[in-house]
Amino acid sequence: MWNPRLYTFVVLCVSWILLAGTVMGQQRERVYGKNRVLHSNAWYVEQMRLWREYAEANPTDADAWLNLYRASRNAYIVGEETDSLNTKGANRFARLGAIVRLMERHVPASWQYHYAMWLNGNGNPARAPYLEYAATHARGTAEPQLSLAYLRERLGAYASRDSALAAYYRSGEFSSGLLTYAYNMLVSMEPDALVFTEGDKDTDGMLILQGSRALRRDIRVLNVNLLLEAAYRDRVFAELGIDPLPFDPRADDASFARYKASVVRHVAANRGERPVYVAVSVSDEYREAIAGKLGCVGLVYRFSETPLDHTAALKRNVEQHFLLDELREYLPYDISLGNLREFNLNYLPAFDMLIGHYRASGDTTRAARLSDLTQRIRADAQTLHNE
Repeated sequence: MWNPRLYTFVVLCVSWILLAGTVMGQQRERVYGKNRVLHSNAWYVEQMRLWREYAEANPTDADAWLNLYRASRNAYIVGEETDSLNTKGANRFARLGAIVRLMERHVPASWQYHYAMWLNGNGNPARAPYLEYAATHARGTAEPQLSLAYLRERLGAYASRDSALAAYYRSGEFSSGLLTYAYNMLVSMEPDALVFTEGDKDTDGMLILQGSRALRRDIRVLNVNLLLEAAYRDRVFAELGIDPLPFDPRADDASFARYKASVVRHVAANRGERPVYVAVSVSDEYREAIAGKLGCVGLVYRFSETPLDHTAALKRNVEQHFLLDELREYLPYDISLGNLREFNLNYLPAFDMLIGHYRASGDTTRAARLSDLTQRIRADAQTLHNE
C-alpha cells in the first residue's frame, strides 16, 4: 500500500546519503578566502579534516597548515558565534589560535605562518610586522599585499597603500568581472563623491582601480566596517571636514544598531558640497532609515534630502558609461566566477527601473535588450545555485 510518509522518509534518507557521499568523496583542494571563492559549509568542514590529516603527516608543509587554517576559519561551527558585536568571533579566533601555534612550532620561518598570525589577530596593528614579512616573502599569491593595503589605509599611509594595491593588481589575482563591477560603480558617481560600502568585493575593486590605475581618485570610499574603528573614523572624518560621531558604535549592541541607522545621514549632514552615495550591496540596516532619500543611479544610490528624479542619471550611466559586455558573455577563466555571478544580481534594481522607463516611453527595443540581459544575469545566478 502506498504510504506517502514512508516515501518521503526514504527520499530524504537517500538524499542525505548522496550528500554525505559527495562531501566525503572530496579531495584536498586549495582553500581561499570567502571573498574570492565561496563553498558550502559542509565543504569547508570536510577540508578541515583532510588538511588536518595531511598537515599532521607532513608537518613541515607550510601550505598545508595555511589551508587548514583557511578551512577552519571559513567553516561555521554551531554554537561558536553569537550576534553580539563584542563577542562575535571570539571563540573562533581562540580555536584558530591552536592551529597558529602548531605553525609556529613546525614552520616558524614561513610566510604562511606569519600571514596566519596576522589574520588571527583580527586586524590588530601590533601584528603588522607579521603581515609585512608575509607580503615580502609570499610566493604563489599576492593576497598579503591586499591585506597590507588595508592596513595602510587604516593607518593613513596612502602612498604605500597604493603601492601595495598596484602590486596586487599586477598579480592578476582579483576577478576581472569584479573589477568591471567596481568600474561601473565609480563611473556612476559625480565628482568628489563620498560612497559607502560594506563588504570586500566592492570595496576591494574600487580601491584597486584607484590605487593601481589612478581611476576616479576624487571619490572617497567609506567602508562602514572600517569606520567602526575609532582612530580610523576620527582621522577620515577630520580629513573630510565631518564632525566626529557623537557616540561609540562599539559601546554595546544598541549603539551598533544606532550607528547602522545614522552613519550615512551623519556624513551627509556634514559633507559640504560633496555628493553622497551608498552602494547597492550595503545591508538594508544602513539604508532603511533613509530609504526615501536614496535614488538609484546604477550600482549606487544617490543621497538627497529633497526628492529628485534620478532617471536621467541612471539612463546615462547604463547607456553611456557602464561596461556591459562581460555580463553578456564572460570569457576569462575566473575562480571567483561564483561570487561574481551572485554579485551581479546587484545590477537588477537599476535595470528593472530602466526597463520600466523604456516601456513607459515606448522604447520597446531598449526595453527588450535590457530585459534579455537581466534574464541572463538571473539565469547565471540560478545556475550557480543548481551546481
